Amino acid sequence: MSDSPFTRYSKYPNTKDDLILSEGQLVNKRTKAPLLTIDGLPWLLNNPDLSLAKWRQQLRQFVDAHLIEIQKLENTKAALPSTRKRMDKTLEALRYNHAAFEALLSPILQMDGKYPEHLNLQFDLPKVHAYFQNIFRDWHWDTDENQKHLDFVVDSLGDVKFDRLFVFGAGAGRLSYDLHRRLQLTETIVSDINPLLALVADRSFQGTPLGLYDVPDAPLNLEQVAYRSQPTSIAKVDGLHTALCDISDNAFRSEKLQTILTPWLIDVVNHPLETLLFQCHRLLEKGGYWVNFGPLGYSDRYSTQSYRSEEIKELADQFGFKLVASKQAILPYMQSPVTQSGRTEPVQCLVFEKCSDHQFRWREHQPPIWITNIDEPIQLTSALQQKLEVAKTQYEILAAVDGKISINELAQMMAEHYQMSEDDAVESLLSFLG
Repeated sequence: MSDSPFTRYSKYPNTKDDLILSEGQLVNKRTKAPLLTIDGLPWLLNNPDLSLAKWRQQLRQFVDAHLIEIQKLENTKAALPSTRKRMDKTLEALRYNHAAFEALLSPILQMDGKYPEHLNLQFDLPKVHAYFQNIFRDWHWDTDENQKHLDFVVDSLGDVKFDRLFVFGAGAGRLSYDLHRRLQLTETIVSDINPLLALVADRSFQGTPLGLYDVPDAPLNLEQVAYRSQPTSIAKVDGLHTALCDISDNAFRSEKLQTILTPWLIDVVNHPLETLLFQCHRLLEKGGYWVNFGPLGYSDRYSTQSYRSEEIKELADQFGFKLVASKQAILPYMQSPVTQSGRTEPVQCLVFEKCSDHQFRWREHQPPIWITNIDEPIQLTSALQQKLEVAKTQYEILAAVDGKISINELAQMMAEHYQMSEDDAVESLLSFLG
């Protein structure tokens, strides 16, 4: 590697240090510490060692879930010949996918991290499989869905012109690739926090897409149970770069980006919209564009943070943005060509121009004094007290698991100890231990 856009745009995680190339490797300019990379992809997430442990844990669970299903099917007897045929077909698919994911994710799964996975203290881990089907939609299914999404975004841009694009929350990367080619961009950086999706996207960009079996959720017949899906053959193009990062992290230099795209992001991201607006304003050069594309299907539609288009415009105005283009449409979403399942989604594309170079200040919340000053005593707040009670309960349950006790026996103990019904105890245990 003789040149990298990350030396121009990025900083070393958790520091303000520049990145430079040294013997073909990205390193901290001041300390010369190498930047963590996964199969060549820069790992720009904060706290690299801990975030790696977190994702390694999630990815191992994702891969092992295939293995568990394989073992269950191998040990199950089928009464009907057609049932045996269905199970054999599913087994073939799961074995193939398990091997494919083991190979794809081996740079992470086989990496000796600085920290063991059990030191990851975050309980609300993102789910690797949440957007698994997007891999098929982006790179396997022979439908017009990707083309319709591309056409809508391009039409929404109108007269807005740019030649450099940064995509946050790109998923498996198809829209980023299509925009890069359609608009003949000189440089597109494609980023996501999910290593599975980022690695799939990068392989596709390199012309070696991941072959998989599609195993639909609700097949109607044996033919639909599982089928070998051939990935789309695409032309390799110059100027596409992939990275692992979160827009809320300070991994990028201020006022260096020309255009930011956030596709299908603002209604699912775990940050207030104000955080995203603050970061977009900080990262964009004056006259740069923030393009938001997707639905507004918030999980909590009654929250004050579940902003609609008028509120987004009003809030963007406060952060120095001017709305220059907008469009709405009903587009297909995840419409499988095999099962014909899927849905349509009302979506919008809002294009904002950064028209003020005022340095805004924004913080999601004011942290307690013992966070900003680590010498201060930690106060046992109600939130921490709740975490303590949850941790105690989880410990008591796990300590009782000895290889002999059953869920029913454990539920009886739990019901008596916590004064709850046995049915509720069983439900809780199935959710926790499953």
